[in-house]
Order: sequence, then C-alpha cells, then structure tokens
Amino acid sequence: MRLSDFGLAKSFQQAGLSGMSMTGGYAGTPVFMPREQITNFKYVKPVSDVWSMGATIYNMLTGAFPYQFTKDRDPIDVILNDDIVPVRRRDRTLPKKPLRRPGQSPRKESQGPLPDGG
Repeated sequence: MRLSDFGLAKSFQQAGLSGMSMTGGYAGTPVFMPREQITNFKYVKPVSDVWSMGATIYNMLTGAFPYQFTKDRDPIDVILNDDIVPVRRRDRTLPKKPLRRPGQSPRKESQGPLPDGG
C-alpha cells in the first residue's frame, strides 16, 4: 500500500505573500478535513495532517467517511457541528483492540511476545 499527501503546502514568504487569507477561506477535500482546517486555516499545524491520514485509514477500513455526509447538507456544516461516527458502528467485523504496531499480526500465545524494535 502507498499513501501520498497531495495536500496544501504553505510557504508564504517564498511565494512573496503575506500569509493572510480571506475571512471564511478554507482549502482541501472536505471529507478528509479536520475542523481546525475550516475554523483556523491560516494556522493549521501538522496534527491536522495526522487527522486527515486517520480519516483516510478510516475510509480504507470501512468504505465510509468519519462524518455522516448527506447530499442535502453542506459538508462544512457537518464537520463543524456533528460528531464522528465510531468506526465499529460502520463495520462491526473490525477488531475491538487495534494492533499495537504497524505490521504486527495477531500471534498465538505459544509464539511468545514480539521482539522489541529498538
């Protein structure tokens, strides 16, 4: 699997811009967008990328988005006012406890613990 980030890069000084954005401005794909990207776009931090990556994985696991988007409602309104749908409500077949490390697969007790990676 490959995951790429084709998101927005901000380098206002290199572009010769002030960094000011118009009031109410936002950019990105709403279904993968964290709230702060809408409410405070100018000051979005790397943690927003982590949220978007989590939303991508959520979509890969369930085939749905973290929020319940509908055609009759603005996605921005949904993000700002609704709660995230728990992943197990989307797909009850997913394990209750996530695996501890990337690449870790369930092991039988007789195999013993996994060796430390560090």
